[in-house]
Amino acid sequence: INPMFKFFLISLGLLLMSASALSDEVISRIAAQLSNNPPLSIGAFTQEKRLKFLRKPLVSSGEFIFAKERGVLWKTQKPMASVLYVGEGGMVADGASQSLPADVGRIFGNLLGGDLNALAQDFSMQAEEKAGMWQVRLTPINPEVQKMIKTITIDGDHEIKAITLTESGGNTTAIMFSGISHPNQLSPRQSDEFARFQP
Repeated sequence: INPMFKFFLISLGLLLMSASALSDEVISRIAAQLSNNPPLSIGAFTQEKRLKFLRKPLVSSGEFIFAKERGVLWKTQKPMASVLYVGEGGMVADGASQSLPADVGRIFGNLLGGDLNALAQDFSMQAEEKAGMWQVRLTPINPEVQKMIKTITIDGDHEIKAITLTESGGNTTAIMFSGISHPNQLSPRQSDEFARFQP
């Protein structure tokens, strides 16, 4: 083998190992940071879904409630009002129960909760930091998840600011978050909302 080519291969291998170690270090730091967030998150979202056969994205906005022990309430306000409940056991949309693959509800909750350790069961991860922001790119390793998801990108600082999901079929969904708060507990009205959707 050409000595110069051999040197190039060794240098490239060392560079990749260094980049991987740095990425792992960033992931560990982000995971530790997000794990300190309270188990209750409430905020606003704007969602853009791009379908391959449409020129313009489908845009919706509203509020969400993530309660680690209870699931997710996804309350769309525009363009049409609707409420979606997602838990590990399935999905309920405005009173109509729908079955979900077990992985979907679990992954959705782990994404909103920023639980990178749990997400590592289904995804490989790469991460980078820049100017006080970080980005984690998830690639499925679970064969069942690979059927639905190609990649997921999470962007944030001390909070998750955006999630971009690319489906295996090529459609993408980008969700931007704002106004996130972490109250100590659900209000009575919010508790009633969860009770209405949970079996």
